[in-house]
Amino acid sequence: MRQSTKYKGRNNYLKRLPAAYYQGQAYVHWTMTIEDRKTGWLSRAFYYEFKEILIHTLFRYAMCSPVYCCMPDHIHIMLMGIETGSDQKKAMKYFRKHLNVLLKPFNVKLQKQGYDHALRNDERIEPKFIKVVDYIIKIPERAILSFQVAEFDRIQTGKLRSSKSCSIYLIRIGI
Repeated sequence: MRQSTKYKGRNNYLKRLPAAYYQGQAYVHWTMTIEDRKTGWLSRAFYYEFKEILIHTLFRYAMCSPVYCCMPDHIHIMLMGIETGSDQKKAMKYFRKHLNVLLKPFNVKLQKQGYDHALRNDERIEPKFIKVVDYIIKIPERAILSFQVAEFDRIQTGKLRSSKSCSIYLIRIGI
């Protein structure tokens, strides 16, 4: 995010929760926006490399991602730690660094800091957790985009009212 005169003197970052909220078996919904909301980078070729970076990050930092969604100007990822040593802040630092390398040929980069929502204990149980996952899945529909759902489970496909596109992947984790 660029510093503007309107907010001069204010901290130009989002405050984070204490480290414990991102460590161990934490569930966090991350949103990463492209700087200046630039578009044109989301393609099939980008997506294949994006998945490689994501999978490498998940294995490296002992996490899983039950759902993620790439929109034309931002990305949503739900991360879940699967070991006591999992650290989502370290994982996101690694992921964002490598994602920015992937975005560089498109002359775009991520905003300085992503937004996160650490799920509370009551949001981690099945009915509420499914609502959070469903929220991420339905983002393109609410944005009135055409979208493709693929990979593990085909949830919904079709053209909506826009020629812009996005992709959603849902990985079944036994919920």
